[in-house]
Amino acid sequence: MMTRRESPAHATTEAARAAASGRAPRAGGPAPSPSTSTSGSMATLGVLALAALLAACGGGGDAPAAAGASDGRVAGFTVDLGALVPASTGLSGNVTCENLAIGVARLDTVIVPPGAACLLEGTALIGSILVSRDATLVARGVSLNGSVQAEGSAFVGVEGGSVGGSVQIKQGAAASVVGARITGDLQVDAQAGALDLRGNTLGGSLQAVGNRGGLLIQDNTMRGNLQCKENAPAPVVGGNRAASIEDQCVPGRGSSGGGTSGGGSTGGGLPTQPAGGLSGNVTCNGLAIGAVSLDTVIVPEGAACTLTGTRLIGSIEVKPGGRLVAEGVVVNGNLQADGASHVRIDGGSSFGGAVQIKQGGSASVANTRITGDLQLDAMAGPLAATGNRIGGSLQAVGNRGGLTISANAIRGNLQCKENRPAPVGSGNTAASKEDQCARL
Repeated sequence: MMTRRESPAHATTEAARAAASGRAPRAGGPAPSPSTSTSGSMATLGVLALAALLAACGGGGDAPAAAGASDGRVAGFTVDLGALVPASTGLSGNVTCENLAIGVARLDTVIVPPGAACLLEGTALIGSILVSRDATLVARGVSLNGSVQAEGSAFVGVEGGSVGGSVQIKQGAAASVVGARITGDLQVDAQAGALDLRGNTLGGSLQAVGNRGGLLIQDNTMRGNLQCKENAPAPVVGGNRAASIEDQCVPGRGSSGGGTSGGGSTGGGLPTQPAGGLSGNVTCNGLAIGAVSLDTVIVPEGAACTLTGTRLIGSIEVKPGGRLVAEGVVVNGNLQADGASHVRIDGGSSFGGAVQIKQGGSASVANTRITGDLQLDAMAGPLAATGNRIGGSLQAVGNRGGLTISANAIRGNLQCKENRPAPVGSGNTAASKEDQCARL
């Protein structure tokens, strides 16, 4: 199922689970077991846009809500994290993240205790993240050597970043894992709320079993298998690549959308175009195109396109609602995406012109050489720009889904304005860093 943009629609029921606590947040030192029962200020959220995405399959999911705190977008969700306290700059070792907002720091393991909220932005962990019952985690641009483990959580949101182990989310409510690099598996089991799994790269498998709140699985690439069983309603799927796609995640077998396995067309997924079978200008409507030389590629409205090792004399244009995955492409011209649902560029790609992604959903541009500018403007979903070499400037203006900007080498300027929330990241070099990106 396709949507042009993730605009809030069809808000689901909000249930308040707020509880007051007289205890001050704790940080540093050995952390308690995640199963320890403690009271805390309950983090809250309301599922808005994802309900519309899942409406066709009857999905949705209730999520808690509370008054008196600012909202933050996490992919298709709106999350109210309550009154978080900024963490001290001297954090180290194991940390109990009880209603804390932690930024760029190097820690061991983070535990979110029962009923608490935790916001991590650009944090690096030697160990893992453990999310306790009724707790809420939002992790943006976080890198960890270990795993993310959540059982009975109220909400888990992972945007961008990298996980050296696996991500396991079980027997809780809603969750979102978007644009992450995961060395191991991604598992979502027996969740009661809405689930959003999009644009992830996995070294292992993706497994979804027995979920009841509606499930979107889209544009994920994995070395292992995509396995979906006993989910009611069945998942909405599209644009996934895996060694095998099984059960409910096979398009047309209790699901909607399209998928691609590693071995060509599978169950109605994107057909693989044989090398040498295309030339000139190409309309890429539901195709996976490999190492051929073309002029210009156009992705029509609502269509999906995968380019792997493709060389273009001209440019790439993605129409409203279109989805593009481009890995290892060489493009003499530009990439222009206006209103695209999702754009992902990776794998050592290069562009002789500019990359402009505007007024759409989510996007990730990583490990890419861009001769001109990289522009990310007025996007509704999560964004990431990491490890790129940019001959011009990087400009990010008016985005609303969260933005990670890290390790980019920019000859021009790094300019960030009017983004909510403000961008996170580190390790960028540029002629100047301005406004919201001055410290990145």
